[in-house]
Amino acid sequence: MLNKMLSNSPIFSVVIPVYNRADLVLNAIKSVLDQSLQDFEILIIDDGSTDDVASSILSVQDQRIRLFRQSNAGASSARNAGIDLASSRYIAFLDSDDLFLPHHLETVKVLLEKSDDVAAYAPVIVRRGSGRAFVKPPRAIRSDEDMAIYLICDRGFVQTSGLALRSETAKRVKYREDAIFGDDTDFAIRLQLAGCRFEMAESPTVVWADDVEHDRLSTGRTPIGDLRWLEDLRPQIPVRAYYGYRGWHFAKSMAQKNAWQAMMLYLAAVLHGAYSPRLAGIVFLQIVLPDRQYRNITDKWLLFLKTWGRKFEAA
Repeated sequence: MLNKMLSNSPIFSVVIPVYNRADLVLNAIKSVLDQSLQDFEILIIDDGSTDDVASSILSVQDQRIRLFRQSNAGASSARNAGIDLASSRYIAFLDSDDLFLPHHLETVKVLLEKSDDVAAYAPVIVRRGSGRAFVKPPRAIRSDEDMAIYLICDRGFVQTSGLALRSETAKRVKYREDAIFGDDTDFAIRLQLAGCRFEMAESPTVVWADDVEHDRLSTGRTPIGDLRWLEDLRPQIPVRAYYGYRGWHFAKSMAQKNAWQAMMLYLAAVLHGAYSPRLAGIVFLQIVLPDRQYRNITDKWLLFLKTWGRKFEAA
């Protein structure tokens, strides 16, 4: 009986948390339905939406789509609900404003089948709007590299919508629901500590929405909440990674209200060797400049590379 149940289970459960994204979630769902690998279920967790997102989802006629509702508890809680409901061999995550490219599931499946301890992730095309886009991360994690160093002290990136892993591993580790900010960083670090070996796809298979309209950048910054997850990880991660996170993301979140304390956190990170000289400069600019101003600078740099990079290549 158990073998029969397993044989009827899909290869992938795609977990999509959604909160008030009726205008975007249909595109995310379509990107899953358009996959070259069709053996999946789509678990959509409505995290207490106040718009009519359920009607939009139910308008899509496909028996593989399952919609569940819960009281608003945050994206991590919704992902954990999806993990609990998954009946598949593997779980892939997709945020409601992101998109899978058609070969995403097929690509990560090849990586996952290498070994039971593999967690697969894909580079993402970061979409900034108005035709501006670039790929993250610039490189894969090395086989002997600490995930905390990769994510915090370098420009490593394991974006949630690019991550896929064995269901039993996800059910064992799960997301921390008290991490308002940094839940993806915490999850990746704990997966490695639990024995996962990360493998990155060679080319991007996900489109990540990072444009101003979706993020609604403002003059204020959202507090990142307490850092209990980081304090809990402190004994298990390198010292410079601990100070690196505080000196970057925590410092950035408080800079407008307490610039002095933000600079002290940043300097402590630099003194602990958290960043390369180039990254130290980037972190400094992210802390001291308003988000919109920093975004404008990076967008102009992307435009320069797009325009002049091609000319240099042709020369």
